[in-house]
Amino acid sequence: CGAALYVTSTRPELAFEISHVASRAKEGTTKQELLDVNKLVRRARADAERGLRFVKLCDDWSDLILVVFSDAGWASRASNHSQAAGLHFICDRLILEGVGVKGNLLDMICNKISPQVTGSHDAEGHALRQNLEGAVHLQFLMFELSAGRPTSVAEFLQLTSRITLAAVVDNKGLFTQVDMNKVEKRKSIYIMLLFEYLRRLKVLLFWVHSGH
Repeated sequence: CGAALYVTSTRPELAFEISHVASRAKEGTTKQELLDVNKLVRRARADAERGLRFVKLCDDWSDLILVVFSDAGWASRASNHSQAAGLHFICDRLILEGVGVKGNLLDMICNKISPQVTGSHDAEGHALRQNLEGAVHLQFLMFELSAGRPTSVAEFLQLTSRITLAAVVDNKGLFTQVDMNKVEKRKSIYIMLLFEYLRRLKVLLFWVHSGH
């Protein structure tokens, strides 16, 4: 089962089931686990040509931008926990001008929001923070690849030129709260800290309506 996890890097539609079977197998392999693994192997072989395709986007790293799409579901789990999700992909900077471009998916995030959140806008803020932390790690990795040498975190943080980071947030709840001036003091402080975090990371922030 552990070896099968490598398949999920290019077959995201199998990721959950493989991970689920692998976690159950740690407690002791049973006949049911073997049947489930065989079923997954048949599915993988049947659609052997399916997967993620990575294409060349441009010749210069400076023409690329790292885009993060962040979303959250408030109290969407059966346990009443909230859910964070996000996509990280890299594409040409022309996307900022509204041009349709090709991109490569680098990472996906989907997990439970552990802190207690009291509304949709609160959940969206936590999800954005989680997604940006993952994006900064990718930003650091891409700098090392472009530089062709190992880099310390201290050196990376002092760089004035990094690959641009843009965040797209579907957050109608926060829009409404700010527009109606009904944000509580504690939440307004949290929003201020979030925006300071965005400023320090030099993130381009795009808010979109949930209907788009």
